[in-house]
Amino acid sequence: MNSDTQKQEQAIKENLIEKNKEILKAEEETIEGYIMRHELKMIKTPSGLRYHKMIESKGDSIKSGDNVKAAYSVYLLDGTHCYSSDSTGLLTFKVGEYDVPNGFHEIALLLKVGEKAQLIIPSHLAYGITGDNNKIPYASALNCFIEIKERN
Repeated sequence: MNSDTQKQEQAIKENLIEKNKEILKAEEETIEGYIMRHELKMIKTPSGLRYHKMIESKGDSIKSGDNVKAAYSVYLLDGTHCYSSDSTGLLTFKVGEYDVPNGFHEIALLLKVGEKAQLIIPSHLAYGITGDNNKIPYASALNCFIEIKERN
């Protein structure tokens, strides 16, 4: 590869990095505005997930590799209801395997059986820039409620 091609590729990479920073900054501002408008008290993890335990429990802790069943509701930040266990049944997944958004794996590791939390999942921990090709649009942060019902 010649040096002109390498320079062009480097310029493209740098441009993409800058665009992604702009998108993440705008989403961060949207999330912070939502939290402030709704006067939520949330903990922010290093990944950007925000959560608040609504019900605490002395139940079993969850660890990677555990199978969990959880009641859940998923909303867009504009209040649009997307999914819930009321219509689909309990969410069952193995913690650490990527069959659900990463934000659900992360929160499962922070909760115990019987605990319920509200969480704001930024798009990079939810359905990314593509959405879910159904009810969740591209680059959407989500407002979710999850309650861990059981672990095995």
